[in-house]
Amino acid sequence: MARIIKKAQEKKAERVFRISEPVAWQTFFHDGRSYETKRHTGVIVKVCKVNLHVQDAKGNIWEVLKSEAK
Repeated sequence: MARIIKKAQEKKAERVFRISEPVAWQTFFHDGRSYETKRHTGVIVKVCKVNLHVQDAKGNIWEVLKSEAK
């Protein structure tokens, strides 16, 4: 008689990112007294396996995790 020992986890459908697509993300900062959250926006320049390279309005390139990008 066969039985299941471990069930396979269902895979969530991942969002597909494309170059030149606008995205937004947040950064968090704590100076010891209070927290600060800053929202950033930019355009995807390169799509990697785990993260994205995003260029903001000033021309800076950010490395943003796919899970953080909205």
